[in-house]
Amino acid sequence: TRVRARAAFARANDAAPFVTLLDGDAAAALRAFEAKRTIPPREAKWWELLQAAEIEIGIALASHSAIARMRALDYLERCIALEPPFTPARRRLAWLQGMSVTSSP
Repeated sequence: TRVRARAAFARANDAAPFVTLLDGDAAAALRAFEAKRTIPPREAKWWELLQAAEIEIGIALASHSAIARMRALDYLERCIALEPPFTPARRRLAWLQGMSVTSSP
């Protein structure tokens, strides 16, 4: 449910933009996600890639950006290549692959 999701995000690290998005303020959430956006280097560690992917997922959700969705997919695939048995990244990747995005930018 929405209440449980909000509570889970509130407990998570750096979850404020997700809570803002759940509260219905996509514009404010997008600004917060974009302020946290980083482009990990090619030699990034798996946790840096996962963090960058989560920000891109937030941007994709807040703005329906196909570009952010593609970045998140790339970061998650790179994360899994570095840490193959990493289940959270695999779950995010499977969910994101099923997510439809209707517009770009």
